Amino acid sequence: MRESLRQRWRNVPGPIRKSVVLTIGLTLLALGGVLIVLPGPFTLPFVIAGIAILSSEFVWAERVMARGQQAATLAKDWVGRVPRPWLVVVGVWLAAAVAVAVWWWFAHRPV
Repeated sequence: MRESLRQRWRNVPGPIRKSVVLTIGLTLLALGGVLIVLPGPFTLPFVIAGIAILSSEFVWAERVMARGQQAATLAKDWVGRVPRPWLVVVGVWLAAAVAVAVWWWFAHRPV
């Protein structure tokens, strides 16, 4: 009978398994850190994926992941208590601020 991929992964010696997980996890975290500085989206998915991968082998990453999940739950609950009209108003104000900033950038950019 064929072994499952998870079972084969667990049969890999611990130091090798931890080295592979550490390399992949830190690479994703570094990529997320670089994307914070560079313009563009998609920073959080790399950071979350890096922490999730690291938490499969390291207790400290498990704690970071648990604290992040707890903070996300608290934020979700807080947003759920805010009346919907206020969320719409804040969203419109943020969109307007971004639009003004983009306009200002293009209007005052040296040619």
